[in-house]
Amino acid sequence: MKLEYKIYKKFNKKIVGIIAVIIVIIGILNYVINPFNIFNNNLIGSKMLKPKAKMQERYTKFISFKLDKREIDGVFTGTSRVDLSLSKDYYKQLTSKNAENLAMGGFLIYEYLDIFKKMIIIHPEVKNFYVGVDFATFSKNKTDKNEYTRFSITPVKKLLPEEIGFALFSAKGAYCSIWTAIKNMMGIEKRMFNPDGTRHMYVEPRTAYYFIDAFREYKENYENYIPDEKGMQILKELKTLCDEQGINFYIFIMPTHITDEYLINKMRPNEYAQWKKDLTKISKVYDFQYPSEYTTEDISPDMKYFFEASHSTYLLGNKILERLTEKNNDFGHLLEKNNVSDYIEKDKILLNEYIKTHPQVIKWVEENI
Repeated sequence: MKLEYKIYKKFNKKIVGIIAVIIVIIGILNYVINPFNIFNNNLIGSKMLKPKAKMQERYTKFISFKLDKREIDGVFTGTSRVDLSLSKDYYKQLTSKNAENLAMGGFLIYEYLDIFKKMIIIHPEVKNFYVGVDFATFSKNKTDKNEYTRFSITPVKKLLPEEIGFALFSAKGAYCSIWTAIKNMMGIEKRMFNPDGTRHMYVEPRTAYYFIDAFREYKENYENYIPDEKGMQILKELKTLCDEQGINFYIFIMPTHITDEYLINKMRPNEYAQWKKDLTKISKVYDFQYPSEYTTEDISPDMKYFFEASHSTYLLGNKILERLTEKNNDFGHLLEKNNVSDYIEKDKILLNEYIKTHPQVIKWVEENI
């Protein structure tokens, strides 16, 4: 019996040892490759493109935010339009200060408030809060979504054991680390994300298809649009909270391609104009959604400023950051209560000029919605 016990004990020690080694290897792999951009390090993974960076982002972004010991000056929030195009690295280049992008796809307007309340617990030193908005988000059929879809945010500053486990020791993380390494070694660039969280640019032969897909999605959104005061009320509450905390509050309207703006003005011109006017009742608004040299870019596989009709690249995101940080003012209108109506009328004139000079583009849009 004693011999058998010793054999089992020795065997168990080996098993425990093997498991411990595997866990350590997984931890090192996930930390070095950093597939979800959780860790702020300068190891190999900091230079890799990330195919799985957006996986479970509602969970991983705030783990990263908790782990980040830098002094954070600015925080961006909003939908995927903000998430994919605004670079925290470029913000630092412009201001010499740190920023974090806490925007993500499918955000509900309620979640902007969730973000802020947890942000001031985890990083109370934040001085600037930038809220990116888009017209479709302020529809009743969006704000009435089930609250179970809201952002997964732990309510404490301290990193919880399950968050450490997911960040370092999860099997899913190990799989994504290996997949990230393989994709980078193969030189595949499609559907990848830069280390700063922005979407990687690449030549896409199916760009026209993605535009059509966006037209159809947003046509449905605009058809079902019901103005909802809840969204404006939440922005007002955010403005009040920022004032109380001594934080600068910014509202900015993300740009879309002029074909999307054509659809909005065709289907919901009055609601769209009123939405901009209502925003200026809360705060001054940086408006980037209007006909310009950037938003009227020709649709082609190698576009510089757009992936499709509703999502811009980081090159246009850089222009937005330059305007928000007052480094350059060649893009963006500053809307206020006393000038918003004038800008709306000027933008309508520019849109009508585009429609007249680009009849084939408009015909193509109409044939594909």
